[in-house]
Amino acid sequence: MAAQLYVKIIRGPAAGKSFSPTAGSPLIFGRDPSCAVAIADGMLSRRHLELSWDGETAIVRDLDSSNGTRVNGASIHSAPLASGDTVDAGATSILIEIVELPDAPPVALATTGIADGLAVGAAGAAAVDVLVADGTPSSAPAPPAVEAPVVRLRIVAGPRKDATVRVERGERIVIGRARTCTVPIGDDALSGEHFELHWDGRTCRVRDRGSGNGTYVNEARVREALLRDGDTIEAGLSRFVVALPAPAAAEAGADAPTAAPTGPDAPPGDALILKVIGGRHTGAAFTAAPNTPCVVGRGEDATIRLDDLSLSGRHFELIWNGLIARCRDLGSANGTTVDGERIRTVLLRDRAEIAAGGNLFLVRLPAGAASAAADAPAAAGETPTTAAAAAEPEALEHELRCVVFKVLRGGRAGEMLVAPPVARVVVGRDTGCQVCLDDHEVSGKHFELVWSDPDWRVHDLGSANGTKLNGVRISDAVVHDRDEITLGRAQLLVRLPQIAPPPEVEPVFPLPVFGAFADTPAPPAPPVDEADALLTALRAGLAAAPGMRLYAVIDGAQAVELAVIARQLGHAVFTLFSGAAAGGLAHVGPCLVVLDDAAPFLPRWRAACGRNAGILLQSEAAPEPLSAHLRQIFVVTDESNQEFFFRYYDPRVLRVFLPTCTGDELRAFFGPVTRWIAEDAEAGAYVAFSVQRGALRTDRIGGPAPADNPAAPPPSTARPRPPDQPRSVPMRRTR
Repeated sequence: MAAQLYVKIIRGPAAGKSFSPTAGSPLIFGRDPSCAVAIADGMLSRRHLELSWDGETAIVRDLDSSNGTRVNGASIHSAPLASGDTVDAGATSILIEIVELPDAPPVALATTGIADGLAVGAAGAAAVDVLVADGTPSSAPAPPAVEAPVVRLRIVAGPRKDATVRVERGERIVIGRARTCTVPIGDDALSGEHFELHWDGRTCRVRDRGSGNGTYVNEARVREALLRDGDTIEAGLSRFVVALPAPAAAEAGADAPTAAPTGPDAPPGDALILKVIGGRHTGAAFTAAPNTPCVVGRGEDATIRLDDLSLSGRHFELIWNGLIARCRDLGSANGTTVDGERIRTVLLRDRAEIAAGGNLFLVRLPAGAASAAADAPAAAGETPTTAAAAAEPEALEHELRCVVFKVLRGGRAGEMLVAPPVARVVVGRDTGCQVCLDDHEVSGKHFELVWSDPDWRVHDLGSANGTKLNGVRISDAVVHDRDEITLGRAQLLVRLPQIAPPPEVEPVFPLPVFGAFADTPAPPAPPVDEADALLTALRAGLAAAPGMRLYAVIDGAQAVELAVIARQLGHAVFTLFSGAAAGGLAHVGPCLVVLDDAAPFLPRWRAACGRNAGILLQSEAAPEPLSAHLRQIFVVTDESNQEFFFRYYDPRVLRVFLPTCTGDELRAFFGPVTRWIAEDAEAGAYVAFSVQRGALRTDRIGGPAPADNPAAPPPSTARPRPPDQPRSVPMRRTR
């Protein structure tokens, strides 16, 4: 029975070339143009190796090359070859296939177009390049080929979306960014040689080649894995779907490992997947098993440890019971944001995005959990996720929804910086910028990208060292996808979204906050003492006027959990910050809580006494005008017009400040407020301030009766800082 030798170059400058040598005519491979197979590979010797074929046996012989010849990874001087062997020389890999073809004359195999990452299409009449035995390329009709089982990779996301890669039996292909790969793809998030795929006619395997961002099979990171029909491979921004021939698909089904299914059939008890989609660890993925603590941070005791100084040692925690997932910030320095809103604890939905430090994470929940989350009421500003939408997998094209910068040069070279999906992105050194670069040659606010339908424009913001677009200094210009912007020592590759950003909405004031906690139960509290002196006094104040209302001002920086508990109890909570950033800063600033009936909330508030966490007040005003008044009296400016939040809502400050006010100052400070109530310096006692006949009245509530009540100090316009008064912290303007 006759046999035919087929040779295909699967890696290197000549990748994709296929041919069949004639029996008795050895082929010389090398760099010299006189070689039968001349390849422009700088790592090949001029005459590197010889391949001989006698009609039954193929033998490869090294010709004393500088870099040697390897067969299946082992260095050789001379060796016989079997079907499926791979010969490596320099940067070139050659696949050997010996096929028994009775009465079949030798034919030349056409290139398949695999080097372009695309299938040529129907064989037959199409003209293709053929490399004949003497190494001379020619154009000839593609010969009829015997249909053999092939694996197909369909690219469903990324720069080569909708292309199909054919992998023939015995073939080993390499996919990556380098042009020397079998399938080169212009995907900046791919490594030069990212992963390889080998199909031996029975099984198909994928192997990561030490890529920077990792290779994922069904969203689980792998080094090597056996593939099943329908599996997905993710690498960089590209996603592939594997289609195996029917017999191989049936055989692989029993042996292939699975990784956290996320389709409609995924059981609710599967692991939660956390994938890094922005930051220096882009591409990494982690799993969290049900009812297992999962802490993310840079500390030694973090479950998911990332070497990133922008993370706290224990930054945030994932709480996952197999059905419901929550994210809880662990008192991190830079905070945790979920879907653009800074949080303390929040219920997670499938595909929720968590920002922590310079990292952006994507949460993937099994189908049962995604469906359960879809049925939960949406928090303020959230779009409900339907079970149907959660069940349909969609391509992770993050670059289509927001601006992404790849740092080409500078201190953070190689990182992907993901901006929020907004119409104005400010880049600079200030931490308040959407994209922050720690570079002393970058101005605080260096430049901005602004969506001006139908284009994105880049504006220099009066930076000291200027902004360059594609090497030309500009003040204002249209920017296109893949343009390069230089600022300071940094050079950024710009990837623009291909859909218009959401329109900017005028910030709401006062802004309701902590809506995510509305449907979560409050922690247990001590029983309410109906005879409590403070509760009795508060109820008496409410009964004094039909329209009287009870409020609390809580300092989020001291006891944000009080504001959260108030929201869990059903009370409305508003931040006194204003502007677009107000929601993200609510946890560190003053919040107004509408109480009306203090009974459920009072035990919690009393438990926080001693921490100077806030004050109570009574007013007939509605929350909106009252919030405006409180912001007016709490915000002060210095000589340089820098805004400060002066903490009059600290009981220590209020107790010292009010007795120093004149009648006019009292009227201005009280405004619509009827009475201020603060904890006294003595534990268990409270003090209430009101204005009667233009003068300050002080009433003591609870605690032992004082022996002597010294007279208040004379009115003064001076504002001395008491020894125990905390310093005011300057706040950035938020609008």
